[in-house]
Order: sequence, then structure tokens, then C-alpha cells
Amino acid sequence: MPHPSIFQRLRHAGKALGTLAGLAISCLAPVPGTAATAIAPVPAYAELPLPDNQSITTLPTGELGWLGQRPIEPTPKGLPTGCWAWELVMARWHPASGRTAQVPLKPGIGGFVYSQLVLPTGLLALTQTGCQDGKERWRFVFLPHGGGPVLQADTSEAIDVFQTGLLALGDERAALVTREKDTRHIKVLTVQRSKGRLEIAAMPVLPVAYNRDFASAVAGQDQVMILGGSNGNYRGCSPCRAETHVLDLKTKAWRNGPPMLEARSELAASSLPDGSVLVTGGWTQAAAWGSGASRTAERWNPATNRFEALPPMPNGTARHRHLWWDAPWGRSLLVVPGLAGAVQSLDTRHWSWRTVGEWASGSEEGGCGFYPFVVDGNAYAWLVNRSEGHYSSKSCGEQKYADLSLLRPPSGAAPSALAPPESTLVTYRHGAAFLPAAGKAPALVIGGSRHAGMNAFVISSAVEAIDREGRVSTLPSLLTARQDAKAFRAANGILVVGGNGPDSPYGGVRDPKPLKAEWLAPGGSAVWQEVGGKGPSPSAAVAQLRDGSLLVIEPSGELQQLTLTVRGTQPFFESRAWPALTRERRNGDGDGATNAMVVQELDDGRIVVAGGSVRSERIARYSTKVLEPGQPDEYVGIGDFLPWRRYEIFDPTTRRWSRSAPSKAAGGRAIVMRSGRVIKAAPAPQPAQDSGPQRFVLEASDPTGAAWAPLAHKGSRLQINDRYILFTIEDELFASGEIAGLGTGGGPSGLEWLNPATGAWDLLWQAGPGENWRAHQGRIVRRTVVGANGQPKALLIPVGGL
Repeated sequence: MPHPSIFQRLRHAGKALGTLAGLAISCLAPVPGTAATAIAPVPAYAELPLPDNQSITTLPTGELGWLGQRPIEPTPKGLPTGCWAWELVMARWHPASGRTAQVPLKPGIGGFVYSQLVLPTGLLALTQTGCQDGKERWRFVFLPHGGGPVLQADTSEAIDVFQTGLLALGDERAALVTREKDTRHIKVLTVQRSKGRLEIAAMPVLPVAYNRDFASAVAGQDQVMILGGSNGNYRGCSPCRAETHVLDLKTKAWRNGPPMLEARSELAASSLPDGSVLVTGGWTQAAAWGSGASRTAERWNPATNRFEALPPMPNGTARHRHLWWDAPWGRSLLVVPGLAGAVQSLDTRHWSWRTVGEWASGSEEGGCGFYPFVVDGNAYAWLVNRSEGHYSSKSCGEQKYADLSLLRPPSGAAPSALAPPESTLVTYRHGAAFLPAAGKAPALVIGGSRHAGMNAFVISSAVEAIDREGRVSTLPSLLTARQDAKAFRAANGILVVGGNGPDSPYGGVRDPKPLKAEWLAPGGSAVWQEVGGKGPSPSAAVAQLRDGSLLVIEPSGELQQLTLTVRGTQPFFESRAWPALTRERRNGDGDGATNAMVVQELDDGRIVVAGGSVRSERIARYSTKVLEPGQPDEYVGIGDFLPWRRYEIFDPTTRRWSRSAPSKAAGGRAIVMRSGRVIKAAPAPQPAQDSGPQRFVLEASDPTGAAWAPLAHKGSRLQINDRYILFTIEDELFASGEIAGLGTGGGPSGLEWLNPATGAWDLLWQAGPGENWRAHQGRIVRRTVVGANGQPKALLIPVGGL
């Protein structure tokens, strides 16, 4: 309940600008290649108080419209103690232009809006009439679409506004689900427009106390279902409920409904077009407070009167809601915004999920408001969050924490004529697999982990595609959420192998469960399938050969070639053994990002294996086989695994491995160019008595591996340290890292490209002053570079976090 003294200090909130119905909004298709329209920021609260998670309608003009309120100024004389003067207004906001308006209702109606619902025939709202004297006066207000008299009806029923929701029961009828203030028992009021007036009917109370939360949904004709929730003193499932209760509005009787598959608190539920009820997220026994909210979803099937499991959401979330939105690509069910700071969409044809939009940070308290809109054929949304970490100020009233995100259509939707601004090409996920664009095939960003409020990070199963023009679309989510996976194009589809899941060391589990490889068939509109046969282990090094097969080096030293085949509709791995390396080699201990193994097939057919840790000593093993003419000796590795200095080269004609010359520095991340040059950034040898910061060096081998030489750092502004990362896209060499004096709190602040024409590093992107590293996790930039052959290349390049 707002305190009048707060709002009395505000200036006149958003003076009426007159109706915006006459504003000319251009409907012409934008011209490809033209600059994207700039998007105005969220208005200040004093200019336009945005509603807190209330129903908003998108008007034909592109505006967002809702019923709001503003203080009457000057304050009328003779106002009773404990009361304040507010008037109801139709508020409008055009996010593309920033224009706002607040038009008072006629005749003038006082009150403060607590809940509202857009019905097919009008807007229904629950309002408080303006007094806090212990006898709150509640009023329903109905605004018919297309004009007509405003209908009002007062009720003396006690209503708990902290747990209130409106459910549509038809074109002109709704149910208000709330609690009794004293007993916390569930109560339902129905409101219906009939013969030019509003009729209110009170239903019997459900005598079950809900001290914290619950969810409600329409479950068939004249049926309201109460689902889950908690009666505990703390957030989370401590404990929470799986029970449901159903109110029959015709007989005015409650009955026990079927139990959900999981007990949940802070869940969301809503009815689907087929009459079933969707339930998502919240806190469960398996997803307890502090570990990240649940990804699971289930559905009440009216035919069986039971709940059935659905595929899990890409991101776990709680304190969220369901929203049907008429997106440019069709009517979509969105799960917004919740703790995860991500918008997720359910495809009810295939029962699969997609991630539609993401923000840099989630919120432990859930989002305040989600405001979607369309500009130049691209969809966006503002997310307004509460501040983090200050429980006394968990307020939505400041509108200070507003961030913009691009909303992504499904991959099969028609592309927009104008690509979105490059600033929106960001997933905010760390450890995602990045597969560069190839020909007409888009780049892919798969999985990773994201912030989900306070100190919680959750692993995601989201999959996005980005074409070379910068248009982003979504693909169905993976079956299993994972980070640090590898992705390939195989059998005309997409193959994902390895990575860490929620039960990985990232989640505190010592022995991670191996994740099954997944494959998405061509077209990308169906669902992912697990790949049969034995796939790579979590610690294996994996690379794709030019024939599409995978070369896998296991920690045991075993080498195998895996070929993905499709038997009917099921994908399988077929395996073939390869000759072992001359020395045992495995992915580097600890930080795999800086000491990982790299495998690359060269243009001439040779294969290079570099990086990792190597058992440099070995002894010959006697056998009768090695005594045969022409047979090579067999060796067994001995001693410790040490940071690598040499790499190995496979000759396809002899099918034998040979070793390169040693580099000056030990360890470091290896990059292999298709010419055969191996480049590394590694810690420089340092005397034991030197207590200064660790120095790093850049080295490059010649194409044969016979010699190493320092790699020039000409023109570079990046610091070569443990956060310096080298990578290649289309055989162009890039580096990301830190620029001195440009701090981001730990993340990348610059991206450079080694220009083959000049031999110098060119700066392609840098962060802004004072920008936090989270703002650039999973960021993609579009740049055109000129390769060694003199031909320009339009590339999609990750800045950091992928």
C-alpha cells in the first residue's frame, strides 16, 4: 500500500499530453542496411509510474496501455485523515519514441490500481478508493474497449492485496483470487458485466491457510485451481506443497485436485488453449533455496486429471508469471521475468522451450515489470528489476534498474528487414559453446551459465542462431543444460558434445555425470535427440575433421574417430581406433581455458595436437610384435604430467605422429592455424627470487614445427596475462583481454585482430569506461576484416564469455 507522503513529494506525475491515438506511426518496411532506430530509455517514475507486473495491452499504434493513477494537484481541501486524492488515468507509453501520456477517465474516478486484466471486451481493474483508515474500500472498474461508459462496483469483502490475481473466465467475466487477511484462507470473487453494470459474487472460502504464496489458474469451464505454494516462514521449499484444490463456480464447492509431480513454492501456473494447465519453476526439493530455482515444468491434463512432466525450461526461475503476447512471429506464451533474468517461450506443438530474451542480471526478488514492443520489425523488451541486496528498499517504484533486451523469434520465422543494433547481440552467458558462421549457416551460441539473482548462477540449455547480418533467432533448447560444451555441424544438423551440467564440479559435485551428446536434425524446428553409442568423456579433447567426423583424445590416451550416422531417425556414433600419440597428453589440470588441448586438421591433411599437459618421459615396452620387421617400437609413459612445450603432428600418409621443436615457455593456451603454425600465450620463465607479477610471452612456430619465434605484439593495447585469450575464426587470429586503465571488474575490455597485411594488432572493440564485466558476457560483434588473400570477410566475433 503506497504511503501518501511519498507521492505528495513527487511533481505532477506525467501531465496529460492528450490522446496519442492520432500519432502517426510509420508502417513502412525499413530499408536493409539503414541505421536502426534509437530506442528511448524507460521514463522517470515521476513522469510515468510503470505498473508492477500488471496486464498491459499493446495498442494498434504500437503504444503500451494500462489503467494507472496519479495524485490530484493541488490536493483537495477537507480530505479526511488517512486518505489521499488520486485519480485513475489511462496511461500510454510508446517505447520506440519515448512518448508518454496520462489521460484522466471521464467522468473523473478516484483510486489506486492494484490488479488489472485485459478481457476481449474491456479492461477490468481492482482499485482501492484512497483511504488507509483500517476500512479499505475496494472497487472494480471496467473500461469497455472502443469507448462507452465506465462501470464501477464497490465491494465490502476484505482483500489481501499482497496475494491477488485476476483470471479471465470469458469475454466479460473474471475471477479475483485472493486471501482473507486474518486466516490466510483462499477466497474467490467473480466479477461480470451484465446489462450495463458489474455484478460481484463471493464464493465459499477454502479453509486452508496459505501464509506465503500459491498459484491459481482456470482449469476448464467454470473451474479455478489453486496450486502448490508454501506455508513456511522462509522462502524456498521449506516445506512447500504439491497439493491442488479446485473450485467449481457453478456448484460453489471446493474439492481436492490431483497432486502435482513436484511440490513447489513461488511457482507460476496458467491455462493453455487446449484446456490444460501449465506449471513452471519455483522452489522444489530438488531445486532448493540457494542452489538456483527449478527448471522443471509440468502440465495438468484434463483428459486424465493428472499432471504430466514437460521438458525442463532452459533456465530455472521463480517469482515469475506467464504472458501471452502477440509477437511479430505469432502469438506466443512467454515466461517472464522471474529470478533468472530471462524470457522463455513454450512451443505447444512440440512441447519444447526456447529462450526469447536475456538480461545481464537476474533478481533474487523477481522482476518488477516486463514491457515488450516492436521497432523496425524487431522485438524488444524492457525489464525493470528491484535493486539487489537491500531488503529495506526492494521497491519497483524507482524504475532505476531498467535494461533492454532483444526478443528473438523462432528460427523458422521470417527475418526482419532491418537487423537489430549490434549492442543487442549479447546472451549474458558464460561458458557457452560458440560455433562460427559457415557459408549461409548462422553462428550458434549454445548453453552456458547465467546470473540468476544475488550470488546464484544457473546453467542454461538455451540455443541461439545469429546470421551474418546480425539477426538473432532461437532454436529449441537442449535436452540437458550444460556449459563448456563443444558444438559442430554434423549429418546436416547440429551436434553438441561434452560440457558440465548442473551436477558438475561447477555445482559442487566431485565426479560429474557424463552428459550424453545431443543432435538437432536439419531445419532446427523439432527437438534435440540423444546420440546413441559411446561419445567423448567430459575431459576428452574433441575436434572435427574435414569429412565431418570427430577426432577424440581421451584422458587415458586413447584416440578414436567418431562418425555420426542416422539410422532411420536416430543418431548414433560409429567408432574407429587411431594410432596413439608419441607421448601421453591430457587437458591441462585446473583452468582448461588457458591450458586446454587443441586438435586441428591442416589444409594439407596433417593433424596437429597441442596444449594440455604431457608425460614427457617414456620407456620402451618389449613384445614379440615389435621384433617383426617394419613394426614401430611401443612405449609406456612414465613420470609426472608437465605443461606442454612440444606439439604433435600426424602424417596421414604414414599414419604416424611426430613431435615439434620445444617452445621457450611451458604451458599456455594453444591456437593452431590451418597452415600449421601454432601460436601460444604462456607464462615466461621467471627466477624463483622474482616476486613481481607473472610475465607472459607470445610465441609462434613455423608451419613444419621445426622452430619457434616470438610473435610480435605490435600495436596491441591488450595486456598479456592469465586473462588474455587467443582464438581463431575462419583462420583469422583474434585476442580478447584487458586494456590497461579500462577496468570492467574482471571481464574482457578489448578485442583485437592480427592484421596480416601490416603485422599489427587492430582494435575492433572496447568496453566503455566503468562498464561491468557482466554487460559483455556472451557479447557478439560484427566486423569486416581483410584476409591474407586480400578478400573481405564479414565475421561474427565473440567478445568474451563464450
